[in-house]
Amino acid sequence: MKIVNLLKDSWEKLWTFIKDIVEIKSEEQEVFLLIDEYDKPVWDCLKDNKWEKKAEAILENLKNNIYTFLKWIPATTILTGVHKLSMTSFFSEFNNLKDYSYLVNIWFTEKEVKWMFSILNLEYSDEIKRWYNWYNYEAGLEFNPWSVISYLEKQKIDAYWSKTWTSPKYFRYLINDILKVRNFEEFLDLIKEEKYKWAVVNLEYINEKNKNLILHYLHYAGLLTVTKEEKFAIPNNDVLYSYENLLFLPVETDLYYNLRDKSSSALLKLKETVEPLKDFIKFLLKEKYVNHDKRDLWKIWEQIITSDVALFYKTFARIDLRREVNILEWRTDLEYYDEFDEKILFEFKVIRKSSELIKEREEAVEQINRYNKLSKYNRSYIILVDLSILEVEVEEIKV
Repeated sequence: MKIVNLLKDSWEKLWTFIKDIVEIKSEEQEVFLLIDEYDKPVWDCLKDNKWEKKAEAILENLKNNIYTFLKWIPATTILTGVHKLSMTSFFSEFNNLKDYSYLVNIWFTEKEVKWMFSILNLEYSDEIKRWYNWYNYEAGLEFNPWSVISYLEKQKIDAYWSKTWTSPKYFRYLINDILKVRNFEEFLDLIKEEKYKWAVVNLEYINEKNKNLILHYLHYAGLLTVTKEEKFAIPNNDVLYSYENLLFLPVETDLYYNLRDKSSSALLKLKETVEPLKDFIKFLLKEKYVNHDKRDLWKIWEQIITSDVALFYKTFARIDLRREVNILEWRTDLEYYDEFDEKILFEFKVIRKSSELIKEREEAVEQINRYNKLSKYNRSYIILVDLSILEVEVEEIKV
């Protein structure tokens, strides 16, 4: 509750500041106040079951503060959120709120899309429909505005909507961890079983693992559409790409889960030995990069190797891993939190000649010391990759 009380004090100061500004400006002209995605930071916390109760308390406190605050603000207010607000209570502070969640004109109609194509002298085809339409079967063809505009700009078919995602972690959490759906085929079977019925989704329902309401949430998020038979369905190829490349990263077979378990074990063994990481990088050098010209690409080898290590662990171990984190004017190569919430740092150095080893190591140690002054790490590692002899040194640096 200390977190909730701290946020409550901060919100009251923020509301007072906004109220004073709006009152001054409203004397001169009409004021519009936009509170965009008010609940998104809370939903982004839900990577793990242990955060759900805290997130629920914070979200409830936030909603109560917003309700109380907006009543006294002389402005036209637009409030957007990741999930719908519940306004069922007769005595709710927000029972006069207009809900535009299903407003038809937030989409492009087929007539509008054809008109835009004609102005640019572009050919409109059924392929455009297959990629960007069908968000509402009952209302007819409705197109994703972002995807259509992106197509008109680039003039090539691509998964534009899925590339706007900042973090698909929460959707993976719902589908993989709550629903226990292991692959896309299982997910298709699940949505065929459930029927759409209008509902407001909140954390309480998701905690109860209610499959139907989780599918409603995915529908609100644009990941599902509803057919005329009131069944859930995948809207188009743009969304399909999201499932195949963001929510179900590989084809999740028994082999995938076996590899994921082994990679998780390898991370745990880093506390005792660095051999698993060394072996993996050696494998990359000798098997994956064998056909690349190391002389021409030496300037970007550090980014290539770091990215491959990050992709491997992020995919199979599903840890909270970050690349090139900005700490003031410096950027760390790779960092993550382990299962005990310890913060781990990796600093990579790629060496062309063995004679450069000592110099590069000293520079890496200096960088790690800088990072630790600004953001304390529980453990820090240097990874020295010698391209001349295809050898790898991994060393833990005590700060």
